Amino acid sequence: KKKSQSALNKQLLASVQQCNVRKVERLLKEGAEVHTTGQLAKATLLGYAAADNSVEILKVLVAAGADLEGPTPHGASALHAAAFGGSPDAAKWLLEQGIDWRRSAEGCTALAQARNTPPPYARPRSWSQQGQDAVAELLEAWEAAHADLPNENPTASNNSPFDQRYSA
Repeated sequence: KKKSQSALNKQLLASVQQCNVRKVERLLKEGAEVHTTGQLAKATLLGYAAADNSVEILKVLVAAGADLEGPTPHGASALHAAAFGGSPDAAKWLLEQGIDWRRSAEGCTALAQARNTPPPYARPRSWSQQGQDAVAELLEAWEAAHADLPNENPTASNNSPFDQRYSA
């Protein structure tokens, strides 16, 4: 029995939220839409994965065609979600992919988001103060290393202070 598009998309959203890489891959192969959004602020799948620090899910979604710069209706990107979620690995990966780190969502950059601790009721399950602080440090280092670049999607150079400090 073939699943409806709506059912596939709901399962994909749930699988991203559960950080189930194999199920996400399977559902995308079955035809689930990579541009599915959640009900909460119309968050993108990339946003959910970034908030939960799931780099593997981010990689799968981008490989399947997810728009790295795809914003929510409020203008937030996956980098904002990583900052909100206190997800340094996701933030680092997104920056390395060239996400626009200068983007403002309702007047708030990802760095500003990382400096503001979300209230307890709004925190993703993987949130920690250490993660929040690590994202703020990471974005500060990225900004310092790339401040002289034109306002476009910069990527890390192999010799930047960011790379030396945050290399995997």
